[in-house]
This record gives sequence, structure tokens and C-alpha cells, in this order.
Amino acid sequence: MKKGIAITVLVTILFCILFYWNSYRPSEIKKSCYREAIASAQEKFIGEGPSNLVPIGSEKTPREIFDEKVGSGAYHNADFESYYSKCLLKNGI
Repeated sequence: MKKGIAITVLVTILFCILFYWNSYRPSEIKKSCYREAIASAQEKFIGEGPSNLVPIGSEKTPREIFDEKVGSGAYHNADFESYYSKCLLKNGI
């Protein structure tokens, strides 16, 4: 009887460890990397300034367009993808 309980407890602990390692841990790493990548991409976008924005068909200045984009949390998708993939690799995913 004691052997059966010990085996059940051991299997339960093993299942919990496997669930953590294969499901919970990667999802938490992905969430963290997503937040980190957005913040880094936005910082880079802000650091570049309005010089790379060309107002086509708009009466707004590049600075006005830049201020609007920064206010809405804009970033370059290529920068986001780069930061996100680097973070995933750094964390073993």
C-alpha cells in the first residue's frame, strides 16, 4: 500500500515538473520577451527621431507625425522581430 502511494506521489511530482518545463515556463518566457521586445523597439524608434519620416500627402511636419506615432506606441516591426527572437534564444526557446 505504501509503495502505491509513493509511486503515485512520484508520478504526480514528475508530471508537475514536466508541465512546468514544457508548458508554463515557455509561455511565461514568451510573454516576458514580447513585453521586452516592444519596449526595446519603441526606445529605438524614439531614438531615431522624426528624420526618417516623410510626410506624403500630408500638411503635417515630420515632427508632428513622429509625436503622434510615439504617443500611440509605434515601433518598427523589423526591430520588434529582431529583439523578440534574440530574447527567445537567450532564454532557451
